[in-house]
Amino acid sequence: METTSGKETITVLRRLIAYAEKIFQLSKDIVTQVSDRREKPRISTAAVVKSSLVLFWARLGSINAWEQVGRAHFWKRWLEEPTFSADTLGRVHAVLDAHGLRQGIHDVYERLKRNKVLPDYGLGVVVLDGHESHASYLRHCSGCLQRTIHCAF
Repeated sequence: METTSGKETITVLRRLIAYAEKIFQLSKDIVTQVSDRREKPRISTAAVVKSSLVLFWARLGSINAWEQVGRAHFWKRWLEEPTFSADTLGRVHAVLDAHGLRQGIHDVYERLKRNKVLPDYGLGVVVLDGHESHASYLRHCSGCLQRTIHCAF
């Protein structure tokens, strides 16, 4: 997260988070759908999911990178709770509910499609094909697929 242009990186990250909150209601709609199987969690699932999203957006290639960047004041403000260890991040990810993740990803994809952000690459073309509303079993012979169709004009 911190590079030679550390302030620019954090500014871009804050803008990305603001965009996700504005367009997708990330904290309210998407992240709250995700749950896990822990009995009495001390760290909320939402905080873990939000922190892993930022690790992905910042292209920090490993969960262990969390140990280096997790102490910044930025995290405490955005997560709204104390930071946690990389081990906790890994343990919570191991017990996340897949259905909630899928639903969150589906909601993001649906909103991107609705806002026309994703290109359709020509796959949105309508194809018209001939269709018989009433099919006949009258065939030329019992072994072929050539059918006898009678048209009345």
